[in-house]
Amino acid sequence: MSRCLSPFSILSAVLLLSNFFPAAEAIGEFGTKDDIVRDETMIVPGLGSNGIVIGEDVEAVIRRFGKQKFRISKPGRTSELFADVFKVASDTKIYFDSIYYNDERKCAACVFQSKVIAVIGFDAGRVTKDAVNLQSGISNFIYHYGNKNMKVLRSGANGIYVYHTLGIALADDDMNDTIDLFIVFVPPAGKQN
Repeated sequence: MSRCLSPFSILSAVLLLSNFFPAAEAIGEFGTKDDIVRDETMIVPGLGSNGIVIGEDVEAVIRRFGKQKFRISKPGRTSELFADVFKVASDTKIYFDSIYYNDERKCAACVFQSKVIAVIGFDAGRVTKDAVNLQSGISNFIYHYGNKNMKVLRSGANGIYVYHTLGIALADDDMNDTIDLFIVFVPPAGKQN
């Protein structure tokens, strides 16, 4: 006698098995620090991108890429990224004392007291750990990540979409639904989505 499985019995089996097998995080979630270092096209909001991990000592980054690959800018005082560089007011504050530009990898590392505190990417040819392609534009990003806890900072015809609790901001020059640069930073403690 042949026995057919009903949709209910299949769903019950899936739910039962999900209780016995650990989640992807416990096994090794896609989007770890090692993944960021190995894959320069990966963006992990709140953790890093372009082969650079937030919290990493800048000397380790320089050793990995080569000192000749970086141009270094030191403003002479501690600066705040949104206020001093982008000229917009933001609740999110990213303080730095130097920026290490890597033209080859189209990125920059904001550094404070020798530690990377944010990564700025200038190439939209990147994909988040959740498989959201930045080349698909701001609307696509918002479709996938939602607009909860997202603020739009405007400066003239330009906008920066800040996901404060996620640890990523996206700039759209001329507000034409393109991502012209992105900033990955650590979200405030206890605020991560």
